[in-house]
Amino acid sequence: SWLDTLIMSFLELLNALPSLVLAIAIVAIVGVGLTNTVLAVALVAIPNIALQVRADIKAEFNKPYTSFARLDGANNLQIVTREVLPNVGAKLLAQSGSVCSVAILEISALGFLGLGAQAPLPEWGTLLSEAHLQFFTNASSIFIPGAAILLSVMSINWISLGLNDAINALKET
Repeated sequence: SWLDTLIMSFLELLNALPSLVLAIAIVAIVGVGLTNTVLAVALVAIPNIALQVRADIKAEFNKPYTSFARLDGANNLQIVTREVLPNVGAKLLAQSGSVCSVAILEISALGFLGLGAQAPLPEWGTLLSEAHLQFFTNASSIFIPGAAILLSVMSINWISLGLNDAINALKET
């Protein structure tokens, strides 16, 4: 329908723009702080998530098992809940891990730029911003928050990939 085309075109337009630039613009409008930063990063992630979920669900609806379920008398809600969502769940789980990783990186980047959590709150980007001035005298001050960001992002990705593999292994049995 025309409404679907309009909404998807708008989401594709937002998805084409760099997410960090959009997050900076949102924080510039609503103000700095940890809450506004998290809100901005969440709003920026919505178009990517919506487009991926829609594409996955549309692809599943075109598979033969949904036609068989429809012939068996199932309505759209039953097809979505019983057939489509269980098959899309693993993909969404893997995507949620990457979305969380990108969110950590963007929140840290905004904190480094001074648009995230302010001085009394210990946020990794803010710690990096304060520590980069002391790099030549105290290199560990920049290493610790950088390593924390790296380890958390990699851990989240590994966990989501492991869960994805486990779900796929359960489907095969």
